[in-house]
Amino acid sequence: MLAGMLGSIISGLNYNSQRVGVAADNISNVSTTGYKAASVKSSTLVTGQTSINAYSAGGVQTVSHQLVDVQGIIGASTSKTDLAVSGSGFFAIKSSPSSSEILYTRDGSFKPNNEGFLVNSSGYYLQANNPSTGNLEALNVNGTVGAATATTDAKISVNLPAGANVGDAQTINLQAFDTLGGELSVPVTFEKKSTSVFTLSVGDIIDNNSGATISTPTEGNVSGPAYSVDVFFSSDGSIGGYDTDSDGVIDSTSPPGIYLSFSTRPSGDISINADLTGTTSFAGDFTINSIEANGAAYGSYNSVDISSDGTVSASFNNGQSRAIGKIPVATFTNENGLEALSGNAYRETTASGSVNLQNAGSAGAGTVQGGALEFSTTDIGSEFVNLILSRNAYSASLKALSTAEEMSTALIRQVA
Repeated sequence: MLAGMLGSIISGLNYNSQRVGVAADNISNVSTTGYKAASVKSSTLVTGQTSINAYSAGGVQTVSHQLVDVQGIIGASTSKTDLAVSGSGFFAIKSSPSSSEILYTRDGSFKPNNEGFLVNSSGYYLQANNPSTGNLEALNVNGTVGAATATTDAKISVNLPAGANVGDAQTINLQAFDTLGGELSVPVTFEKKSTSVFTLSVGDIIDNNSGATISTPTEGNVSGPAYSVDVFFSSDGSIGGYDTDSDGVIDSTSPPGIYLSFSTRPSGDISINADLTGTTSFAGDFTINSIEANGAAYGSYNSVDISSDGTVSASFNNGQSRAIGKIPVATFTNENGLEALSGNAYRETTASGSVNLQNAGSAGAGTVQGGALEFSTTDIGSEFVNLILSRNAYSASLKALSTAEEMSTALIRQVA
């Protein structure tokens, strides 16, 4: 009887001391990014009764719970590389870029280290899918080099005066870029040829830096004729077709590409698709509605942007951007079955089930929020209440232990 009572008291002391320990951990990590508060619950421990006339003390069992699947509050951050998962899932991480073991975390406090790898406050390396190979690897932003983009498409929308005299001409300058990012001036001229026909021609290409003439445009390819195309307009003012060989007959529904050959400069040749959608010939003045062309000068790396689907894009100071990785979201059948590790990381276990690396926002995976962090799920008020209850229960168990000791001492004296 006394032995059973002592066992029950000790189990109570153990349970309440563990409650204090869990509360202390939770309170200590109240400011830890992505921390998931733990809890300790009790369960009765029953000893088999040998007689209906005697009670056999049992005690209490301690059952700990990881509350990994609880969503913390997400708050804004001043750093674009700070990340949070909104919903289910974890970031895939490694202890080093070459490590073979993938771990998981909700701590998205990632910053570039001295090598350019995105590393969180615990030193773990963020993993992302390489856009070229699809392989999962440590995300590095320092390897992002500057880029230039050649012009391949141009859209010109103007109104050509229907009442213009034959020989009247209007010239606009289209800004374009070669394969090395050199800025070019492309003069495009519309000259009235006949009642409903304008000749579209492209003059010599000028290098905007040197002012030198560097190319004479041709139609379609390097061996094509000098660029001169007749544009036929219908009675409703819209384009009816194009005559690419100047025989007075429409032979195309679109103008040929503007081919620029650069034999005297290191950049490669380029071909610009000309789109005259929206160009009209109505009565009135010459009007420029819009002139657009893609391409960009050389731009150096500026920053990264991270979208909700996990795409990491490098931004350049020329206004261009390029995807350099895609962050997957790791999901598990039982998140609370993960093994907790130091550094706010988790390891896959049999209880958690196998990992599924999903695209963010799909198949039950949460979305990725850039410039944000997930706060700790610790509730200070609840933890203080748990501390008070645990202290009182622990004190009561000590009183029971003192009573059991007195009973044991009295029994020993009687036996002696």
